[in-house]
Amino acid sequence: MYGRKLMTAVLVVLAAGSVIALAGEGFVFKCQNKECGFNSDVVFGGGMMFERAMGWCHKCQAFKAVVWTRPGSPLVGPETKIVPEPKPLAEVWVSAIGQTRKVYKCPTCDGAFLEIRTAEELCCCPKCSKPGFKIDPDAPIMAVD
Repeated sequence: MYGRKLMTAVLVVLAAGSVIALAGEGFVFKCQNKECGFNSDVVFGGGMMFERAMGWCHKCQAFKAVVWTRPGSPLVGPETKIVPEPKPLAEVWVSAIGQTRKVYKCPTCDGAFLEIRTAEELCCCPKCSKPGFKIDPDAPIMAVD
């Protein structure tokens, strides 16, 4: 009896951890350069039903994202419209972070954007190109699921 309750508790904790691992998060970023002052909401990752690739489109001068249905999600039912993962235009090596990143077509224009996966990868303002593009400590952190 005690073993069954312990096993149930362990499974609940593991399941909760896997849900948290799939969730995305969003922040308000703000340029620290007083002449620029640019700020924007930026969301990384997806949720249980979808995945997202986000980046800066130089043509639109805005953060853009492509979103698709997460394969094998337990929440995807027969009535759910399945959106396939978009085919990247290219995959490039980013020496500054020592990893490869995908380049996607902007969903708004005919431009392209390089995928940005984490807040730590945004060190410079995309508008003025100066360092100091940071998470606004006064703005709430958003959870996406």
